[in-house]
Amino acid sequence: MKIDGTRYCWGADFTGQLGVGDLLTRKSPTRWLNEGTWLSVSAGGGHSCGVRASGVLSCWGANDLGQLGRGSVFGTRVPQDVDENTWSAVSTGVFSTCALHSDQTRWCWGFDLGSLGLGPSSGSPGVPTPAEDGTWSLLSQGSGYGGCGIGTGQLAYCWGENEYGQLGDGNLDFQYSATRVPGASWSAVTSGSQHVCALKTNGTRYCWGRNDTGQLGLGDNYNRKLPIRLLNEPAWKQLAAGYNHTCGISVDDTLSCWGRNLEGELGTGDTTARRRPTAVG
Repeated sequence: MKIDGTRYCWGADFTGQLGVGDLLTRKSPTRWLNEGTWLSVSAGGGHSCGVRASGVLSCWGANDLGQLGRGSVFGTRVPQDVDENTWSAVSTGVFSTCALHSDQTRWCWGFDLGSLGLGPSSGSPGVPTPAEDGTWSLLSQGSGYGGCGIGTGQLAYCWGENEYGQLGDGNLDFQYSATRVPGASWSAVTSGSQHVCALKTNGTRYCWGRNDTGQLGLGDNYNRKLPIRLLNEPAWKQLAAGYNHTCGISVDDTLSCWGRNLEGELGTGDTTARRRPTAVG
């Protein structure tokens, strides 16, 4: 998304996830003309969603599991409004979507299996369904079966699968509802496939979960069940977790990445995995 609110998409488009009216793969940024402006957009597995400047939530792409939130299983190649409510943010997973209503309550829909954090009997709703767990300031649906968010009082919560400790609660138990991550003063969180990284309000970085490719950026390949930080690194202002890698921007505006690098996803000019943050370029 450009600073003027116009939306551009590129890459694979086999389910219409680019929202540009067809199923053609794009190698360069492409926009859907005359659609207005956006506050934010989020790309999932085979679908995408965004919040328009008006606060209306729209989704497009695959919908076989109800991930577009429109009460059907029919996909669309262009953005279609979900409902007439006012929304403030949205985050898409592989087969799921969660969004913040204008009152900061959390609503989720699509394939569940713990991905939605709505409890054990949500039934994979195809329309926005309230989580009824307080107010939130940030949500991050992962590319696995789960997600995390920042709730009231700058507390962090995660939900879903926990095979590698990615819920950060100190055990490996699956959780159908939002479960608190130890600690306080969290300002941001980002969910990958089976790992999570988060920032405290002072810019310190903590990560937990799966670490077989060094995606936690802690200098080793050990999984973590609790948040842990790498000592003596600079403060950060932004983090983004990918499938098995992570990137971030430090307070000095340096872009660094770490983790899996088989396709060159770290931007380091090679295909060697990194266990610690490594400057891009």
